[in-house]
Amino acid sequence: MRTDEYTNIFELEDRFWWYRGIHDLIVRYVDKEATRGSLSIFDAGCGTGKLMMLLTSFGEVAGVDASPEALRYCRQRGLANVAIADLNEWSPAGITYSVLTCIDVLCHEMVRDVGAVLSRFHQALEPGGLLVLNLPAFESLRRQHDTVVQTLRRYRKEEFLPLLAGRGFEVELATYRLPPLFYLIRLQKWLRPVSDESAPPRSDLHRIPRFLDALLWQMHRIENLAIFKGARFGVGSSLFVLARKREVNLRPADPGTPPPSARRP
Repeated sequence: MRTDEYTNIFELEDRFWWYRGIHDLIVRYVDKEATRGSLSIFDAGCGTGKLMMLLTSFGEVAGVDASPEALRYCRQRGLANVAIADLNEWSPAGITYSVLTCIDVLCHEMVRDVGAVLSRFHQALEPGGLLVLNLPAFESLRRQHDTVVQTLRRYRKEEFLPLLAGRGFEVELATYRLPPLFYLIRLQKWLRPVSDESAPPRSDLHRIPRFLDALLWQMHRIENLAIFKGARFGVGSSLFVLARKREVNLRPADPGTPPPSARRP
């Protein structure tokens, strides 16, 4: 990601409608998870640290990011439990967590092998631990913003969910988010004239009129409540996934029960 984009995120993350929306959705599910007790939480690709701050009320939170600039902003927020790490090389080093969040990171061009990173996430979770993911969706929505934030991959459910299943995860929720934004971006791309290749690409993250930001935030909040109550959407600008590390059955087998291969049909 361009260095100046971290400054942009840090300045707008507290109040920009998109960030408020995704953070609200994540907090709803982490709060539900916290009914079991205090959580240990890991944010993989923590950026400037706003999500980490929001999750501190649920337990101990740690985070890593590959960017020194991002961690500088984390420390400005007062976050100390952060470190530089490249997810291609990162290892949990025997530490396990009850929740692991990874928001718009596995799409990044620096991630060489998404499956290998998911395997490390699996290792980093305790049995029954929860993985929370958000990913940009649909290649047809690729635009200048993807260039700014170095998005290499935009995902569909049918291509991403098998990656999770193949690495020991059970998907509990998978839905696209923000269907209106899907159609708006498609319309903008259709109406927009051919861009000037000499002009620098422009981020989608910028100040908008306060009334519009408030309207979009309320729309996002209502959608989050619908998802939390069971609604699922067939299109959207992002893919939101909750997946759980399968519990290990430690109960010894009954010696009097023959193995499946020896049983009669």
